[in-house]
Amino acid sequence: MRVLTLDIETITPDWKPPPPDPVLVMNGIERPPPFPPPPFHLPCVIAWMLCEVEPLSFVAKMIIRDIGGQPLANRLRAESQILIELAEDMASADRLVTYNGRGFDMPVLAHRATVCGVDWRHWYRPPHQRTAESRARFPHWKDRDPFPWHFDILDQQGDYGASRGWKLSDVAQSYGLPGKVGCDGSDVGNLWDNGLVKTIRRYCANDVFMTWAVFVKKWAAMADPQFAVHWQRSIDWAKADKTIGEIYRTWYAEAA
Repeated sequence: MRVLTLDIETITPDWKPPPPDPVLVMNGIERPPPFPPPPFHLPCVIAWMLCEVEPLSFVAKMIIRDIGGQPLANRLRAESQILIELAEDMASADRLVTYNGRGFDMPVLAHRATVCGVDWRHWYRPPHQRTAESRARFPHWKDRDPFPWHFDILDQQGDYGASRGWKLSDVAQSYGLPGKVGCDGSDVGNLWDNGLVKTIRRYCANDVFMTWAVFVKKWAAMADPQFAVHWQRSIDWAKADKTIGEIYRTWYAEAA
C-alpha cells in the first residue's frame, strides 16, 4: 500500500481582521481575532510523507517544499510547481492521510490549485467514490465510509464532529510521541516574517510524521492488526530522518 500523509503551514498577509465589537470594548472584554477564512491562506510550507508499506517492508520518504520570499509572480510560479509535484504523488497514492485535512488543508490546496491553474482533477476522484476494500467489507454502509481514500484522522477520532477537542499533539502524546516541539501553528506567521523558514519546515515535517504515526495506530486498531508492525519501523525511520531526527532521538533517549 502506498500512503501519502500531508500537512500544510500557511500565512495570511492579505487578511485584515474586522474591528472589535465596540460593545465588548466598552465592557473591557477582549477576544482574540477570528481565524482567517480559507481563501486568505497562502501555503508557505507544504510537507508530505510517502510510505510504501508491505507486511515485511517499510520504505518512507519526506518531501518538504516552501515558496520562499519571492515577488508575487515568481511566488505563484513556485507554488504551481509544488502543487504539480504534490498532485502527481497524490494521484499515485492508494490512500491520503491528514489530520483535519477535510476541514482545512485540502480545501485550501484545492483553492490554491485553482488560483495557480494547476490540474487538480485527481482530488475529485475519491473520497466521493468508495474504495473496493470498503465496499467489500461494508457493503451496506452508505453515509460514512470507514475506509475512505482520504482518511482524515480527525473525522475518525471524533466520530465526524460528535466528539470535539481532539488535537493532533494530544493524541500523539497519548501514544508516547513527543507532540509539537518548539512552536505551534499560531507562530508560523511570525516565524515566516522573521525568515525562520527552516523552523517552519521542521515543524511541518513533524506534524506530518505525527499524523502518519497516529494513522498506524488507528489503522491497526480498526482495519488490520498486522499493520502495528510499522509503528516501530516508523519510529526508527524518524530517528534517522535529517529534518526531524533530532526530535525523536532526543525524546526516546530521555524516555529510556
